[in-house]
Amino acid sequence: MSEHSQEEKLQKQDAVWRRTAQVMDNLFRVPGTNFRFGIDPILGLIPGVGDALSGLISSFLLLGAREARLPMIVQFRMALNIFLNTAIGAIPGFGDLFSLWFKSNVRNYELLQRYRGKGNAKTTDSWVFVVGLIGGTTVAILGFFALIFWMLSKLFGG
Repeated sequence: MSEHSQEEKLQKQDAVWRRTAQVMDNLFRVPGTNFRFGIDPILGLIPGVGDALSGLISSFLLLGAREARLPMIVQFRMALNIFLNTAIGAIPGFGDLFSLWFKSNVRNYELLQRYRGKGNAKTTDSWVFVVGLIGGTTVAILGFFALIFWMLSKLFGG
């Protein structure tokens, strides 16, 4: 496929990607406010399958990033956005509130737009996000285990 026809294909797909992000995260507006939400947190209310279905739909934008040849670190960041929204979204109540705020599909669509056609673009912000997320998660897990160890030592160690 020529570079020109590939770009035409991506432009046509862009409307579908934009609509997917809008439907998932910004379809409805709360009357009298500027607050918007989509079907993502609504799907999350369906026990067991809602968050998985939402994650599956969200993955469509990740496939778009692959087709648009976004830098791998940006694709990884998009995958992390989907993972965070799906994993935290699975927590009853809190997860749905998180999905209302986080809007992973809009974030991913914005990343797709920002880096589309820029295979060697500066990706410092994505690297900072990914390293920060992994580092923060590591610190949280270590802190959790330290807390458990401390509690057990107080409980059984005297």
